[in-house]
Amino acid sequence: MKKLIFTLLVPASLLATQAPSDTTVIVPSLKGLVFVAAPKDVQQSGVTTPGLSLAAIPLLNQPEFRQELASYIGQPLTSDV
Repeated sequence: MKKLIFTLLVPASLLATQAPSDTTVIVPSLKGLVFVAAPKDVQQSGVTTPGLSLAAIPLLNQPEFRQELASYIGQPLTSDV
């Protein structure tokens, strides 16, 4: 199985000033994931459309990957990596 490494960009206001513990909840319920092709494409104000958006990176827009990501929607987002 190949490993995929990507950067998750979150607003600084959501991050604690000290390093959080592994179970610190950053977002209580993940509403969606939007993958963009370049950092300049990140919308600083966020987005309101729930679910997954993989259209900007066709390589990721695969049924198996979508299914894996979909399992995280509605779950808490923690600092545990």
